[in-house]
Amino acid sequence: MSFLKRLLVTLRSEVMVVPLDAVMFIQADRSYALVHTDAQTTPYPIRLSLADLERRLDPAMFYRIHRSTIVRLDAVDAIQTAAGGDYSVRLQDGTTLSLARGRRDAFMRSLQG
Repeated sequence: MSFLKRLLVTLRSEVMVVPLDAVMFIQADRSYALVHTDAQTTPYPIRLSLADLERRLDPAMFYRIHRSTIVRLDAVDAIQTAAGGDYSVRLQDGTTLSLARGRRDAFMRSLQG
């Protein structure tokens, strides 16, 4: 299978090319996914589901940490624990995202690989 090398996002009347190494994380938002990059303060909407993106992104670069969030592994700075067994992922830009309990162990293995 061939994985995506970049994302094409439509913004107003332009189609923008977003390199995958600029993507920090992607979140689900109804029928869209919102692509958060290191350079853009407003996320780019893309008309793909997270499930479709997950299949098309290289698992050596990206991991789905929650039903609504995919992160770029190289953007991860730390994994934080909270009371009650909850976990979160802190990215290099300071963004904190929820990490699903059931995905924690596999996510840790992905970070090591």
